[in-house]
Amino acid sequence: MKTTREIFCERLNLLMAKNKVSCSQLAKIVGVDRRTMKRWMIGKTLPNALYAIKIRNYFEVRLDYLLGLTDKK
Repeated sequence: MKTTREIFCERLNLLMAKNKVSCSQLAKIVGVDRRTMKRWMIGKTLPNALYAIKIRNYFEVRLDYLLGLTDKK
């Protein structure tokens, strides 16, 4: 069974690819440095609630989708 971190990482990368958003672009939009965004993208860490909500708002998906609690976007 995948961890929340693994699911978040997969879904973040999927959304970025689908929307053609680079690591640098999303980092700037969310308000973090590129290294932080990269750690989220590779599943090393998870964003705190504030940044998870900013990502959710940008991609217009449900937060519980990003965290793997549902498959419904």
